[in-house]
Amino acid sequence: RGHLPDVRLYSGTAASSARGGGTLRDQLLGRVQPLLDAVHRLHAAGIEETGISLPRIVVVGEQSSGKSSLLEALIGYDILPTGSGTVTRRPLYLRLVSTQTGSRDGSPASDASGGSRGSMAAEAEPRARVGENASALQPVASLAELKATILAMTNAVAGVNAGISPAPLYVELAGPRCPELTLVDLPGLVKNPLPGSDQPADIEARTLELVQLYGASPMSILIAVVPATIDPATSDAIRACRRLDPTGERTLGVLTKLDLLDGSGNSAADVLATNPFRFGLGVVGTRNRSAADMVGGVTVAAARAREDAYFET
Repeated sequence: RGHLPDVRLYSGTAASSARGGGTLRDQLLGRVQPLLDAVHRLHAAGIEETGISLPRIVVVGEQSSGKSSLLEALIGYDILPTGSGTVTRRPLYLRLVSTQTGSRDGSPASDASGGSRGSMAAEAEPRARVGENASALQPVASLAELKATILAMTNAVAGVNAGISPAPLYVELAGPRCPELTLVDLPGLVKNPLPGSDQPADIEARTLELVQLYGASPMSILIAVVPATIDPATSDAIRACRRLDPTGERTLGVLTKLDLLDGSGNSAADVLATNPFRFGLGVVGTRNRSAADMVGGVTVAAARAREDAYFET
């Protein structure tokens, strides 16, 4: 039990408040916004292709670990293709821009493409762009079109039969629900190829290579996504993060599907008591949308409200 970290169990919405929402959030973003915009411009210019590492958050999880639902909760919008089996089949760079905050002088802040955040916040839907190259993103008209475009561009390079590709896809989303983050969503870790699919026999090695490629830099924050229903000692996501970050100082643990523990007699603390790895950035528990919720039409906003209520009881 010496590895048991401080466990903070709150939802994405509550977490925002816990970190200092409202005016404090605006003040902090006003101070760091020029730095965030500079990092985003460097990403867009392809500076990392020269070997220079930039800050980013890399999301690591096994297939069906709840990784996509977690990302949707962070993003605030339903933009990711969903389904059973391997859904994320190529690295997905997500640049998220908040349209909620004005600049320090009170005028609307501008995004990296020159648009006004203040004007975008009044739009019915956030502004989205997507492309194979970070410096040549193309706008899409709606979130539904963005979701379909991500799927189509994934199929174009990875095939339509569950294949994977190391070629990244770049997405920029600016909206009032978005936090100021740059995320990299990686294909879920898989031990064996799906029968009858285009997945290679060495798919486990290939998915681990992607974690190494995007997560090895000391500038990367690692998010290890672990379902509450498994023993953390057997988690491939934790194992992969441990190889890149042996001390755990840049790894955040996220325990998903906490509601599935209800009635089992176990708690999050019981699950984490078997964790062999120190999460230097702590552990956050979540209850996000399930596959049945998505089929049933539960929105991201409704899932957030339900999650808040869950953690308040």
